[in-house]
Amino acid sequence: VDTKTFLTIVNLLLDDHTTAEQIDPSLSVEALVSYLQNSHSYFLDFRLPLIRRKLIEAIDCGHSDVSFAIMRYFDQYVAEVRKHMNYEETTVFPYVRSLVQGKSGNGKYNIGIFSKQHDQVESRLAELKNIIIKYYPATGSNELNSVLFDIFSCATDLASHNRIEDNLFVPLIAELERKNGCSR
Repeated sequence: VDTKTFLTIVNLLLDDHTTAEQIDPSLSVEALVSYLQNSHSYFLDFRLPLIRRKLIEAIDCGHSDVSFAIMRYFDQYVAEVRKHMNYEETTVFPYVRSLVQGKSGNGKYNIGIFSKQHDQVESRLAELKNIIIKYYPATGSNELNSVLFDIFSCATDLASHNRIEDNLFVPLIAELERKNGCSR
């Protein structure tokens, strides 16, 4: 673990007011990319599948149209998150690695493109939580309360992940592009 990068991530998560000007340009881009990739794996391979399993148990799938709609919404959401993170894995991170190697890229891509397309994937998860609360009649269900807590917590974690990308990763890569002579 690169200590400086780790502490910067922690401080960013603890302080919502960190600005791009406060980011140390000597942070390890490799460590940051590795952290983001590990985060993707955590969400896609562990966190979201666990929520899905708990959701199936809590809403008694297949016994109502509401249950089916909730599961369908969740599955569509996970597909959206997977697409979002796959784009980063296949386009953004290879581009960043080429910058780290001193290459200036092909001129067709820059971190500004990522920044403009970067959506907040956690908002639809909050919508799912609201749909469950409003439309699923399961009063007194500890399983449902537990999965709702997990959904809320996951949405918060995804928002933190996006904040790291927007407020740390993008400015750091923009500075790397500037150093490498890439046009923005």
